[in-house]
Amino acid sequence: YGQPVSGARVSLAIPLLSPEGSTTLGAAMAGAPALICLWASWCAPCLAEKPSFDRLASRLDAAGARIKLLSIRAFDGPPDLNGAIAMYHRLGLRHLRPYVDATAEGDSGFVAYLGVAVGQRPSLPTALLLDADGRDIGRRRLSALYFENSAAEENLTFEQMMERHPPTSFWDDQSNFEYLRSL
Repeated sequence: YGQPVSGARVSLAIPLLSPEGSTTLGAAMAGAPALICLWASWCAPCLAEKPSFDRLASRLDAAGARIKLLSIRAFDGPPDLNGAIAMYHRLGLRHLRPYVDATAEGDSGFVAYLGVAVGQRPSLPTALLLDADGRDIGRRRLSALYFENSAAEENLTFEQMMERHPPTSFWDDQSNFEYLRSL
């Protein structure tokens, strides 16, 4: 995982939408460390990694790990929980709960954290590893591993995106599992 930003903390008050209704990042983390994977429906690499992230969530849950895996739709226009749920079904995800950043593309939420506190231009997929208090203890930007020009991806159909970016098993490899289980 990338180097954390000294003293950087994500606001646990970031509003989220979930199938159960409105919540906050802090409530979703439930006092535990969290690996947060930010994604958007237009991001082919985000969609390609979701099945692996879902399998990792299943393995960690079965092992009784304390860490929470949160998959949060962000940077994707107005908050759309139904769209997130539909994408979960389309990808066959069974273990992750869908969350949506309710701040959308405003000046708060994850956009503000990544742009101001970390100085990182928001790009997807991005994963944040947080301790239970929201402190940044690691970060990983994965988009460079998959494609160089996101503008070329914008007009592809879902099927074309998945053909160009086949599902990866990055998240559920043994080293990630062991590390995250230890937190």
